[in-house]
Amino acid sequence: PDYGGRVDVPLGNVSIHVVIPPANELPHTMAGRDFLLLFECLDVSSVIVLWALLLAEQKVLLQARQTHVLTMAAESLCALLFPFSWQHVYIPILPASLLDILQAPVPFLIRIDEEVLGMAEQGGLVPDDVVQVDLDASSIVCDPDVARAIRLPQKQYHKLYKALAPFCRASGRQSQDTEGGAEGGDGGSVRGSSG
Repeated sequence: PDYGGRVDVPLGNVSIHVVIPPANELPHTMAGRDFLLLFECLDVSSVIVLWALLLAEQKVLLQARQTHVLTMAAESLCALLFPFSWQHVYIPILPASLLDILQAPVPFLIRIDEEVLGMAEQGGLVPDDVVQVDLDASSIVCDPDVARAIRLPQKQYHKLYKALAPFCRASGRQSQDTEGGAEGGDGGSVRGSSG
């Protein structure tokens, strides 16, 4: 069906309704709960920087102890890209057998559990250009060159910051972790790591 269209697909004695939302309609969320989970995990500067990293088509690895946190955070990040959509590699949970994908020369958004991430780090399988987001620790670690490349116009950064701040986790260490300079104005919780 076309955008905004609906089709009924008969499946045995049941009819399945398939609806394609209009192209300019906001993405589906679960009454905003999925966004709130992401915003509870990260402070506002981290959310903005992570959003900018995805818009810049970087390699992003999300890590958390709880699988549902990973799922909701990744889906929220994809929804925040609207009107764009993530067109690159998206892996819901990376199994240990596919750790080599971290070496891929393409942008990705991958969710990984703590155990598999430990195996990848132990084996030296996480390249420097991969942005690591720890949702439990509320931190983003990336190469200083990647961090420096992410610059948002100051006026728009502050406007977005003010709009998101009431919903996000309070920032405990606003600008002291910003070695790489990935902030778009006056803060950030991105740490540059040089390997």
